[in-house]
Amino acid sequence: MLRIIILLIGFSIGAGLVAFSFKPMLDAEAAQGWPMTAAYIRKIGVTVSVVAKPNTGGSTKTKKGVVYQPDLVFEYDVSGYKYSGSKIQYTHRSYATREEAAAVLAAYGIGELIFIHYNPAAPDQSVLNPIGEPSYLFTYFGGLLAALSLWFMAKPFLKKKEA
Repeated sequence: MLRIIILLIGFSIGAGLVAFSFKPMLDAEAAQGWPMTAAYIRKIGVTVSVVAKPNTGGSTKTKKGVVYQPDLVFEYDVSGYKYSGSKIQYTHRSYATREEAAAVLAAYGIGELIFIHYNPAAPDQSVLNPIGEPSYLFTYFGGLLAALSLWFMAKPFLKKKEA
């Protein structure tokens, strides 16, 4: 019985990871139907983050690495109220070099007029480019976990009875 409970938990976590992996794509699809409005770019830059990297040398110490994310802040008005946003797109991207992150922002300048999509039900939610794709790491890992859990739950029923 404990085995089944553990496998059900594994399946639930795996299925949840798969569902979570598609959220950026679903959010982007919804945002494509949002109205657009004019916005002005107020800040452009590159954010640097320190992240844990996988160890390859057999050491137990965690290695640290640096990733770069494009950072863009824009301001816009909806029905006379001012809002600001910073979502460039729904798929969160990190880059290995500052130059790669800066290249995403190369087409924009501070004070420049752009057009953004905003949620009419919650105008403080906005996005510059409503595109998104699944997070494949979560999709593959979650799918594998769910499939293995199902397999191990079904395995006792699939065994042939020996005579």
